[in-house]
Amino acid sequence: MRPRKETEGTGVLLDPAAFVRLREWGGDELLQKMIELFLKNAPQRMEEVRQGMASGDVDAVERGSHSLKSSAGNLGAEALRLGAARVEALAEDGTLVGDPLRQAVKELESAWGRTEAALREARDRGKEEA
Repeated sequence: MRPRKETEGTGVLLDPAAFVRLREWGGDELLQKMIELFLKNAPQRMEEVRQGMASGDVDAVERGSHSLKSSAGNLGAEALRLGAARVEALAEDGTLVGDPLRQAVKELESAWGRTEAALREARDRGKEEA
């Protein structure tokens, strides 16, 4: 099972080295489990960011983006990790006012959609290869 290495701008969507590392630690079984956990939990983190933006809860935006950044990093989901890091940094300023944060969240949503699709594809290919 190999991740599709897709780029957007200068960023890598999925870093194949992360899949190699996970396989070295626990084989395809660990990789599959990590993908499944991510696909199960990441939507909750995205929803936390969305709800935080909607309700004006900057702490929720920061928490959700921080958790997403960490878990994306574990899977080599670089575009998502970088997007979450940007949202987190802007939210750390303590305000939800301003176009930079809204734009960063919009970009994070886009990165999430592309990442989710790529991880589902990688997961499904892995199941077929097993």
